Amino acid sequence: MKKIRDFLNKKRKGMTLIELMIVVVIIGIVFAYAFVNAGANTEKAKQARTTEDIAAITSAVAMYVAEIGDVAKALGTEEGLGKTPITVLDKKLSKPLASMTDGWGKAYTITANATAKTVVIDCGSTATKNDLDGNKFTRTLDFSLVYPNP
Repeated sequence: MKKIRDFLNKKRKGMTLIELMIVVVIIGIVFAYAFVNAGANTEKAKQARTTEDIAAITSAVAMYVAEIGDVAKALGTEEGLGKTPITVLDKKLSKPLASMTDGWGKAYTITANATAKTVVIDCGSTATKNDLDGNKFTRTLDFSLVYPNP
């Protein structure tokens, strides 16, 4: 009886192997959950960044056309948006348009049509990628309603 009493009163030092295994399993489950959620959030961040960039480019194009006042000149190939590379928007954007890429590393394209008075802004990943609302990343600006033919 004395041996049992001594065994029960003896203070244990450390953890048993089962307790260690339970802690390791719990930590593994927490890390697995964190990595799964990180992947989904990364994709959402890429979509949000691309949406914000396209909105900034759209705003810069509208400001540029408003400053020039003549849509044919603003969208033309001599000095406007139809010229390659497009450098007229660099002062209106936070960084040069040529160095801007979408969330997946593709370059943005701007296609200006002076006769139709339209500008199409597109990201390089639009074939397979959609924004957070499920829409394509392509934006079309139609200046024919704002600046009708005289």
